Amino acid sequence: MKRTYLLLIIFSFLLSLTACQPNGVRKFNIASWETKLQLADSAFQEKRWSDANRYYNEALDLIDNDYSSRTIYDSKIREIHRKASYSLMLASEDNISVRSLYNCSTLMRSGVRGTSFDTHLLPVQFGFNRADFTTNGEIAAETIAQCLNQTFRGAKYITLVGHTDETGPRDYNRTLSLKRAKTLKKFLRREGINIELDVEGKGEDEPLYIDSSENYTQSEIDALNRRVEVIIQ
Repeated sequence: MKRTYLLLIIFSFLLSLTACQPNGVRKFNIASWETKLQLADSAFQEKRWSDANRYYNEALDLIDNDYSSRTIYDSKIREIHRKASYSLMLASEDNISVRSLYNCSTLMRSGVRGTSFDTHLLPVQFGFNRADFTTNGEIAAETIAQCLNQTFRGAKYITLVGHTDETGPRDYNRTLSLKRAKTLKKFLRREGINIELDVEGKGEDEPLYIDSSENYTQSEIDALNRRVEVIIQ
């Protein structure tokens, strides 16, 4: 009986400590985004791309909503967002249903704690050597249209930039990337997006930043470079 009473006193004392944090913030929240980040980095290293994407986005959500994370640097937020985007791109290459992966936070997060994201890497997939969507590519395009309608109604100008990997002649790749950007533009117009849309085709000329320590295979690098970027102004 005495032991139970003592445990209750200790538990009440611990609760009182957390309740004294400013604005109701509890100390365990300080580590929560860091814990998610550790899980994300572990999944990323093991190439469990969908898990990595989920944990990175959960970390960003916690940073965005946790008072105690105010001191996190802009460069760290951008690094987490980059790896979230890369893992989503690579998860989309797997033969899985992507509907559970795609939402406005994963595809087109506008910012975290004052750090804004104007350029979004989008896993809009196309048929090999073609400018028409794959099934997963069309799902991505549908989600993009929803996000533009819901989150970016105030945008004045959007540029759709197509990119390819290095396979094939450079001029051909530039033409193909432009056709793919135009395909997405046509789809967005059909979905009722009335924001001014411009299209560009960069081909293989602007490959993504690749950190050699992240140990991508060549096929993964190619998958990252086969992309459409949305630049919102």
